[in-house]
Amino acid sequence: METAMALVAAGVGVAIVPEGIAKRHSRSLIVGSLKAERIRSEIGLAFLKVNPTVLAKRLVHSATGSGMLEKKHPREK
Repeated sequence: METAMALVAAGVGVAIVPEGIAKRHSRSLIVGSLKAERIRSEIGLAFLKVNPTVLAKRLVHSATGSGMLEKKHPREK
């Protein structure tokens, strides 16, 4: 999981990981909570705070539109 988070921090993509792992990286990444009745464990969404990729922006938009993303990061516009 740390490898996935390192790739996100390097700007290579996004990761869906357990929320605790995602929150450990909240200084350099935007971390959001995903919600859905079918999910059996809490997972989070992490992506770069500075200059996020188009893929990350689309994933956040999709998750927000579907109601899966619980809340936006306070600094995200």
